[in-house]
Amino acid sequence: STYTRLWTHDDWHRHLSVSRYARHILEWPTSTIAWRICPVCAVVVCWALTVKQITEKSGIRLELPFTCGLLFGQAITLLLTLRTNQSLSRVQEARGVFNGVVTAGRELASLASVYIRDETMAVMLARYVSLFGWSVKYVVRGEEDAEEYRTMLAEMLPPSDAFFVENSSSPPLALVRRA
Repeated sequence: STYTRLWTHDDWHRHLSVSRYARHILEWPTSTIAWRICPVCAVVVCWALTVKQITEKSGIRLELPFTCGLLFGQAITLLLTLRTNQSLSRVQEARGVFNGVVTAGRELASLASVYIRDETMAVMLARYVSLFGWSVKYVVRGEEDAEEYRTMLAEMLPPSDAFFVENSSSPPLALVRRA
């Protein structure tokens, strides 16, 4: 089920393709959500067909006032607005968390420059810390920044460490393990 897991960059690309409609139709029988709403939809369809048959045989014309459609439209508009606001608040929260990562990285690099006596070790720690933010950005954006990221790894890290980070499934975690 897609609403219970976090989506990766590849999941979003797959979701945005036009072929997703055919995939959804083919995978419909295995959908847990479809099986849950199927009985309710079946009852509504049966009820609508029954009302149609009764009105056709009796000659009665059923009409709904315009207000019903208006209220239903307003309810849908309100739900869509709340959903959009929720999405925007999640983006804002993610930006705040990333700003916290950047701030903590700056503080750690400053502390390393002051308290670590070995200058080479302090510089390497600062490089790992600065690459952590870039690697998070690379993971979130996917292949969009791949070449720039690989160049940065090659320039800032020893070749063995750059190879290890580049070929790991989670570059930020690999940087933390290597540092």
